[in-house]
Amino acid sequence: MYKSQIANFIRSLLIISMLFAQTACGLQDRGLEFSSGAGQIEIVKLLLLIGADINARNEHGATALMAACLMGHSDIVKLLLEKGADLNIRDKYGGTVLMVACAGEHEDIVRLLLDRGADINATAGGGWTALILVSGVGHFNLVKLLVDRKADINARDARGDTALSAALKKNHTQIVAFLKAHGAQE
Repeated sequence: MYKSQIANFIRSLLIISMLFAQTACGLQDRGLEFSSGAGQIEIVKLLLLIGADINARNEHGATALMAACLMGHSDIVKLLLEKGADLNIRDKYGGTVLMVACAGEHEDIVRLLLDRGADINATAGGGWTALILVSGVGHFNLVKLLVDRKADINARDARGDTALSAALKKNHTQIVAFLKAHGAQE
């Protein structure tokens, strides 16, 4: 029992020393993102306590909240939202936190973000929406969740594709049938 506590303490010290080394190299804003994506909630709490920028962006415009959403760390997602992370922030490609959670296929996090007011119909740089994304990927439960939460079923991306055409291209027959049953058009 004590050995595991000591091991966790040492691991935390090593992570903290790595983060301080990054700060010395000008990478201070990356520590929160790295820790959030790695599921290190105690480190995330510590970094927030010492004043880390909760909405700091990496070179792609992604944030700690996006990293936690992508990797499925719902406890960290909740913490970051409670501490004021921007729910509707976009990366440099126009992608939203909701889209990142959908790309990670984390249904619980998608539901949480929607409950907190994430824009379900936001479009990324190519005009695609979260619904178009999950329809093309083939994640039926996320398609159902987004449609049930009133996502625009006939939204079109920059190429004119809809959720239905994205599902058709990938031969996701269950999603195609579901979307058609809910009024989707190609």
